[in-house]
Amino acid sequence: MVQAGIVFGFDHDHKDVFDKTLEACERLGIDGATVSILTPFPKTPIYEQLKSEGRLLGEDWSRYNSKTAVAFKPKNMTADELFDGYRSFRRRFFSLGSFVRRMRVSRTNIAVNFIMNLGYRLGLLFSASGDKSVRPCRLL
Repeated sequence: MVQAGIVFGFDHDHKDVFDKTLEACERLGIDGATVSILTPFPKTPIYEQLKSEGRLLGEDWSRYNSKTAVAFKPKNMTADELFDGYRSFRRRFFSLGSFVRRMRVSRTNIAVNFIMNLGYRLGLLFSASGDKSVRPCRLL
């Protein structure tokens, strides 16, 4: 089973990184993924770099969680484009269609993978992602 750790927002990332990453995951048969937004935590080299370049969006520490907000100005897209691309990637990666495409390649523990991917998909429904178009649903 291959679980990928994917981080979006590096200086070499352009708006097409989300589509290209999804295509690669499906082509390679990636079973699951933990997806995050690059976050410049204090006292790290990336924090110091972005601070010196004037690219930090402030010190509201609620933005520094890698999941629900962008804490800096990306180089090749806007902060909104990064956040929207990240959310879109997660929705598409954990869709049934993407799961089927990835499992055609992986063929590893399909039942376990289905449950894992379903769990991530349901997590999207209950996350604090700010997506007002998604409403929690009852499971039982």
